[in-house]
Amino acid sequence: MLARCTSAAIVGVEACPVVVEADLGPGLPAFQIVGLPDTAVQESRERIRSALRNSGQRPLVSRLTVNLAPAALRKQGPSFDLPMALALQAAAGRIPLTWLEGLWATGELGLDGSLRPVRGVLAMAEAAQAAGARHLLVPKANGDEAAQIDGLSVLAAADLNEAQDQLNNPQVHPAPDQGRFAEMVDEFRFDLRDLQGQSHGRRALEIAAAGGHHMLLVGPPGCGKSVLARCLPDLLPPLSMEEALAVRRVHSVAFAQPDAGLRSQRPFRAPHHSCTPAALVGGGSPHPVPGEISLAHHGVLFLDELPEFGRHCLDHLREPLEQGAIDIARAGQRLRFPCQFQLVAAANPCPCGWWGDPVHSCSCGDAVRRRYWRQVSGPLLDRIDLHVPVRRLSPTEVSRPVAAETTVQVQQRLDVSRRNTSQRFGRQLFDNRLLDGRQLRLCSPLTSAARDLLDRLADRLGLSMRSLDRLVRVARTIADLANSERIEAEHLAEAATYRGCDLDVT
Repeated sequence: MLARCTSAAIVGVEACPVVVEADLGPGLPAFQIVGLPDTAVQESRERIRSALRNSGQRPLVSRLTVNLAPAALRKQGPSFDLPMALALQAAAGRIPLTWLEGLWATGELGLDGSLRPVRGVLAMAEAAQAAGARHLLVPKANGDEAAQIDGLSVLAAADLNEAQDQLNNPQVHPAPDQGRFAEMVDEFRFDLRDLQGQSHGRRALEIAAAGGHHMLLVGPPGCGKSVLARCLPDLLPPLSMEEALAVRRVHSVAFAQPDAGLRSQRPFRAPHHSCTPAALVGGGSPHPVPGEISLAHHGVLFLDELPEFGRHCLDHLREPLEQGAIDIARAGQRLRFPCQFQLVAAANPCPCGWWGDPVHSCSCGDAVRRRYWRQVSGPLLDRIDLHVPVRRLSPTEVSRPVAAETTVQVQQRLDVSRRNTSQRFGRQLFDNRLLDGRQLRLCSPLTSAARDLLDRLADRLGLSMRSLDRLVRVARTIADLANSERIEAEHLAEAATYRGCDLDVT
């Protein structure tokens, strides 16, 4: 007898429906899986046999054939264990075929029949809801994740026997309390009041948070660059429900995190400089997975010790910084991963770290320093809006700290700026960094003095067209913070101070 159950294969960050067909036929006992399964799927044969036996089920002594359609789509991972086991049970007449009508299922089987969490359940739930599925059956550990999708009946089970009981007497898994979504925010990881001095860096951080601008911090060791960077996520607005689902979808595909849930706090990723290009931007063989830039989607990507990453790795960031997505092309497939992130990078001015310091002498020399910064290409620097020098604090500033603004106080000021931006564009959470050329000209009128200054800056700094646009975008953000509709010369002059590294490090 033939039985069918629907599941899904993860392709990129999307779920593609897969029909699991099981047939019990005459012949010597055998178990064959077809439909381009990988090794993990092929190993499902032993997991299913042991799970059935240890769950008190009679062994299937027959010629078993399982087809995963469409056959041209490569299947990977253990998530097909549960739908294959259910389809085989139905083909053997042990459960009614009607139980599998309109059912989507996913889950990894343990040898004892228990169900273990799998990756990509949120994407599968969205695909099941779009396809009009009657139920989605998942491991209990994935229940809360799948139940985030409105209008979908989610069944959760801890083992194979409970899964069959759920099909006989469905008990819909309750949807998570949406009221808890806004509460799921960590305490401030770093507060600006704990950062001594660095008024210029604080101001740049506020501008970056207000306009979503990319930022490069350059300064000697121990001057507070990392602390500044780690303060940024708490200055950004909380994720909307739509953004939180997008973030959770990427993280769910990258690794199974059944307890993570939806969080309103923006992600913060800080990979070590030894990471490979595939780890940074995504990829891998034979099944590409999201990289750090995608895991930082709608959040902050912090690259400490920027030149140490190496040019071969950093140049992969050029297109993602502009497009907000990255296309991974392979001979047999082409995948797109979202990566709308805000880049914060930190670097020493030279390998020893003390170039330009008034007390410590630099031991590198100009040739060594140029070679050090050659790891960061000009086109990448051109895409970073704010180049911020961070100086070492004097002994007096360290021993006699001055009371500084807290993160909450800066947040309140940023909320006013964001409301002005939202009113201008008629939508929430729009970053000035995302303005295209036409929008920039419409919403950023320059006074005559500001336009004259812009011409002089273009000649003096030798800025590209992209750099000029980025300079005006930063000036637009500074004007928003000053509650000004027009960009004044003083706003443009302040924005130009954050292009100093165009002269100093290249």
